[in-house]
Amino acid sequence: MAKQPTKPASPTKPRKHRKTRSPKTEAKKFVSDLLIRGEAVPATTGPLPAGATHEIVGTEPDGTITVRRRRFSLT
Repeated sequence: MAKQPTKPASPTKPRKHRKTRSPKTEAKKFVSDLLIRGEAVPATTGPLPAGATHEIVGTEPDGTITVRRRRFSLT
């Protein structure tokens, strides 16, 4: 019983194109993720609470939150 030849793998498969987001959308997603993880807190004087890496320094007229990095995460 002879084996049937298998199809050779296609060397150039078409790539899936990822949808590109605008820089403003990317920034909103970044800030949203910081808030969800608890890494952004309202601006205070003194040290940041444990786990916080960014402070909220303001909001834009359209509701976009502005953050500033205060330290790097060590985890």
